[in-house]
Amino acid sequence: MVCCFEERSRVRGGFEIVDLAWSNGRLTGVAIRSTLGGPCRVRYGAATVVRSTAPGEVIALNANLR
Repeated sequence: MVCCFEERSRVRGGFEIVDLAWSNGRLTGVAIRSTLGGPCRVRYGAATVVRSTAPGEVIALNANLR
């Protein structure tokens, strides 16, 4: 199943997608803002990453979730 979000989408846990980049149907980058702070779990394909965040912090990840 493929799930898509648009920029400025709010997601569960107090996060907002502020930038999303795709190329040829694949993710190339994402920027996520934490509105509440706390752990941010991102899964793409078989990879999962968990990052601690502070309120207002923006994390940027590439297609490898780095």
